[in-house]
Amino acid sequence: MSCNNKLYMIVGIPGSGKTTLAKKLAQRELSAHSLSCSELLRDVMKVEGIESWSTFDDLEKNERKNLVNCVTEKLIQLKKQHKSIYADAHMLVVNRVSNKLDVALTQADADILDGLIFLDTSPETVQENTKNDNDSNFRKRPTTSLEQIRSHRKKELEAAQVYCERHKVPLHIVNNRNNDYSIEEILERLSNAGTLVPATEDSLHKQISIHIEMIEAQSGPALVLDGDRTFSNSDAFRIFDTALGLRDINRKAFEEHGYSLQSLATVSANWRKVSIYEHLDTLKKVAEEIQPRSEWFKTLSNIPKNVPVFLVTAGVPQLWQSILSNHQLDHIKVIGGTHPYLDKELITHDSKSKIINLLQRKGYWVVAAGDSPIDAPMLNEADLAIVVPDSKGNLPLINELNNQKEWFYLGLKGYTKKENTIDSSTISAAILQRVKFSKFPYLNKMDGIEILCAHSKSKVTGMRRLDIKTEHKKIGALFLNAISNTMPSLSPSNTVVIGIERSGRYLAEGAVDFFDCPLLSAYEGNIINSSVESLDIDKVTHGGKILIPHFNSSKVHTVIYDSVIHTGKTIERTLREIPDDHIGRIHVFCTEINEAALETVERLSRRAAFYCIRISNRKDKPIGRGDLITLKSVYEHIECIGEL
Repeated sequence: MSCNNKLYMIVGIPGSGKTTLAKKLAQRELSAHSLSCSELLRDVMKVEGIESWSTFDDLEKNERKNLVNCVTEKLIQLKKQHKSIYADAHMLVVNRVSNKLDVALTQADADILDGLIFLDTSPETVQENTKNDNDSNFRKRPTTSLEQIRSHRKKELEAAQVYCERHKVPLHIVNNRNNDYSIEEILERLSNAGTLVPATEDSLHKQISIHIEMIEAQSGPALVLDGDRTFSNSDAFRIFDTALGLRDINRKAFEEHGYSLQSLATVSANWRKVSIYEHLDTLKKVAEEIQPRSEWFKTLSNIPKNVPVFLVTAGVPQLWQSILSNHQLDHIKVIGGTHPYLDKELITHDSKSKIINLLQRKGYWVVAAGDSPIDAPMLNEADLAIVVPDSKGNLPLINELNNQKEWFYLGLKGYTKKENTIDSSTISAAILQRVKFSKFPYLNKMDGIEILCAHSKSKVTGMRRLDIKTEHKKIGALFLNAISNTMPSLSPSNTVVIGIERSGRYLAEGAVDFFDCPLLSAYEGNIINSSVESLDIDKVTHGGKILIPHFNSSKVHTVIYDSVIHTGKTIERTLREIPDDHIGRIHVFCTEINEAALETVERLSRRAAFYCIRISNRKDKPIGRGDLITLKSVYEHIECIGEL
C-alpha cells in the first residue's frame, strides 16, 4: 500500500449529512473516492447469506467482528487504488437486540485510518434533514426529539474523542450549523494531520480569498477586528477558560512565555484534556453572555454584507462564531484558533498584519481595530487604525504604534471629546463611501478621518454659518495638504487655487491659508455689470458664462474648489474657461458629487482629476436666497486680486 494514499472516515449522528460531505470532499480531489461503510458491510452480509440488520445483530460478537474485519480488508484494497478515500461510517451503532450503543470502529480500522472526521451538525439541522429525507422518501429514518438528538450527539462526540486518543488517530471536528461549511478548509486541516501549525501567508491568503468569493465582495473597503476587549468589552478567552476550570494553568503559560507559540501550544494541550463535548457545550453557554460593543454592532448593521469583515483571534474561534450567530452577524469570517480537534492553525504575532497586507494587495482599503500591543503590527499596516480604549489608556499599545502614522480612538465613553476620536457613524460613512467609489474608478476618494469628521460637522443641522465656514476652510486645507504629500511637484510657487462661489470660496480660502499660494474666484458673469447697491438677487440668472479673472495658464497646478457638484454644469463651464493650451495639471475638489452629475464628471475626468468626500443621491439642488446673497462677496474681493 502506498503510504501517500489516505483514508478518512466521516462519523456523526444519523441525519448529520455525512454522505453529502464524503461526496463533496471526493469531488475536490483527483483520484479520490467516496463510499459508505454500511453498504460495504451489506455486501459482505449478502455473501454470507445474512439478509437483514436484525439478523446481523443476533450474531455472536466474534461473528459480527469477523464480518466487520472483512469490510476493513475491502477498505485496505480500495485505499491502494485511490489517492484519497472518504468513507461515510458510524462511530456508534444501535444493537437491535440489546438496544445499546456499540462502538463500530475497531483497532484494525485505526491501523489504516489517516484521520477521523466528526461532522458536528446542530440538532436542529439534523431534525430538519431527517424530516426532508422522510418527506422525499430518499431514506427512512426514525423521528426523534431534539433532546434525544442532543443526548446521542454527546455520546458520539465522547466516543470519537476516546477512540482517537486511544488509537492515536487525528480527530477533526467540523462545525455544521446549517449544512454550511468550507470544503477547502476541511481539506487544509486534513493536510496538517491533526497538528496545529502557525498560520502562513499562503494559508491566510486562501481563507481570505474563499471568504471574499463566498460573499461576492468587490474591491473597496474591508474591516479587520480583534476579538477580546475590541469587538466585545468582555475578555471572552478568560471567561471561557474560567468556565472550564483552566484559568490558572493557562494564565501561567502566558506569564512564563508571553504571547508565543510555546504558550499557545500549552493552552492547546490543556484544552485537549477536557471532554470535547464539555468544551463545545461550554462555549455555547459563554457565547450567550457576551455582547458585541454597540459601536461595532451599529457599524456592521450599517454596511453591506458583501464588505469583507474578519474577526481574528488567538483564542476560541467557535466561541466568536457563536457570538456572531447570536447577533445575526454570520457573514463575518473568524480566523484563528488553538484547539487541535477544532482548528486549523495558530494566530502568531505577525498573522494579523499579514492579513492586512494580503487584503491591501487585493486592492482593499482596510480599517483595523485592536486594544493591545499584540495588535500594533496590524494597526501600523492598516489604512485606518482604530485603538479601542481600555481603563488605562492603552499606553503599551500606543508606544508600539508608528508615530508617523495617524490613528484614532474608538469613541467610547470618556473619549468622545478627544481630537483623535472616531465614532461608529464616521466609520460606517467611510466604509459606505468606499463601497460607492469602487464603482467609479474616475473619482479619487478623500477618506482621511480628519476630513471626514470636518465634513460631518459641517452638515450638522442648525450649525452657525461661521462654524460651517470654519469647517469648510479646514477641509480645503486638509485636501491640499493630502495631495501635496503625494505630489512633490506641487508647491506654492507653481500652484493657483480657484474657489467657485460660494462655499467653494470657503474651501479655497482654507487651502490658501495653509499653502500660501494665489487665490482666484470663479463666478457667474451676468452679475459683473451690476453694482453692489443695485444688485437684485432675485433677478440673477444661472447658466451663463463663468468668469475667472486674472487666471494665469502658466501655472503647473490648478486646484479648483467647489462645495457640491449637483449637475456638473457649473464645473463644466468653469473648466471651459481654462485655455486649451494650458499644459498644467487640473485638480477639482468638492465635498459631494450628486449621482445625477456622475456621467458629466466621468466625461470631464479626461481633462481634470476629480476628488471628493462622498457621493450623494439628492435629486434636486437646494433653492433659496442663501446661495445667492453671498454673490455680493464677489465685489468685496475682486479688486483685491492683483495680476499673477
